Order: sequence, then structure tokens, then C-alpha cells
Amino acid sequence: MAAEILRDEFGIDIVELIRLHTQPCYGLQGRLDEIDWDTEEELGYRKLARLIKDEKLDRGSALQIYWGFAPDYFTQYASEKNIDDSHQKKAFKLMKAIEKRLLNNDFATNLIPYQPPQESAEPEGSKWRIPDELKAANL
Repeated sequence: MAAEILRDEFGIDIVELIRLHTQPCYGLQGRLDEIDWDTEEELGYRKLARLIKDEKLDRGSALQIYWGFAPDYFTQYASEKNIDDSHQKKAFKLMKAIEKRLLNNDFATNLIPYQPPQESAEPEGSKWRIPDELKAANL
């Protein structure tokens, strides 16, 4: 009854909203939102590595992870072999792994909105370019 009233009065399908928000990707997004990136770096990015490999990861969450690694910073390196710092090397490798999934659209869902930062730009002398499709919002 309440669902019918909401649908009739406001055009909201509450049953559909509940169904969407019980998708496993929302649990993963919750875990992503709880990550402290500085602590995660010290721990070798273990939590992020698990999220990146999870088949239930949403495209919006993947974009959030990608931009969390600051790809514009890493454009100065042609590959991980050019990076001396072990934490940065691991971050570069994980960033490229999530970039590959994003470019292959390897996600079961695209429900969680993410808007990449608009001020990001590759510095002069960049060794590679961030793909344009990863600079746009997913929804």
C-alpha cells in the first residue's frame, strides 16, 4: 500500500529502490568509504586490492578507486619499473589494474554515481594519458 502511494504521488517505485540498494555493490561501496588511504598505503593496499578484484564492484566505486590513486600524478612514469618507492610502485600497479577493468567495462553494475575531479590534468612531459572516458562521470 505505501509503495503504491509513493509511486502514485511522487513517481517513486520504493520496491525498485529497495531492490537496487540491496545489491552487493553497496556493501563494497561502504567498505571503500571506510578506507583511510594513508593507513592503506602503510598496509600495502590490501583492502583496495581485494576490492579491485571483487566481481561485485560497481563501476562508480571503481572510478572512485582509480581517482583515489591520483592517476594524473602517475602519468610521469612510463611503467612501474620507473618507480623506486615500493608503495608508489604498488599503487601504480593497482591503479593500472582498475584502469583495465574500467576500460573493459568489467562490472556487473553501474549504480553508484561518481564524478571524477574536474581540475585534474596530466602534467607537462607525461608518459601516458588518462583515457577520456575515465574523466567523465559514470551516471
